[in-house]
Amino acid sequence: MTARTLLPVLTVGALLLAGCTTEAAEPAGLTASPTATSSPTPEPTPSPTPTDGIQVHDDPELGIVFEDVPDLTGDEADVYNWIATYQKAYWQTLRTNEVSDIFATFTSSEIQDTMARIPANNSSSNATIAGTFRTRISDIVVAGDTATGVKCDDLGEATFTNDTGTFTAEDVGKDVAQRNKLELIRVDGGIWYVNRLVGDGTC
Repeated sequence: MTARTLLPVLTVGALLLAGCTTEAAEPAGLTASPTATSSPTPEPTPSPTPTDGIQVHDDPELGIVFEDVPDLTGDEADVYNWIATYQKAYWQTLRTNEVSDIFATFTSSEIQDTMARIPANNSSSNATIAGTFRTRISDIVVAGDTATGVKCDDLGEATFTNDTGTFTAEDVGKDVAQRNKLELIRVDGGIWYVNRLVGDGTC
């Protein structure tokens, strides 16, 4: 069996991220170790608080790196911070095969359903994802209580493991960074609610 044959199992999370229409999903994760035993213990992803600028979201232990961080303030910075929180929770879900609890606090039921399917599908096939996840958040536009943003997700340094072995992103055809557009709504408490995620090609 080739690595390409394993694609539907090993990269179900990534495939959902690149989906069309309203399909949703996304990150958390670290150590470059390619083994299933290297997955971090799931911990609550903290919610961002309103700030005058962008918070530091890189997490070496989890294995997520935010690249080309823009210089934003006000609402634009808050939107960036919420998208970054989404990214960390998504990667954590992929790394641990357990859905991050924080999704229930700021994402639509559609996104939550998608996130629940990722660990269920991967766990049923003993598939795990490890390594480093690189992401870039850009093109944030705020109009009143609605906002949009773009994220570019690079799984090139991730590893994919199941009962047959460990594979690189290139092995499973996931070495090209994927672009997704997010639609957000501001709700009570200063939360920017991720309402929709749409695949938008490659970066």
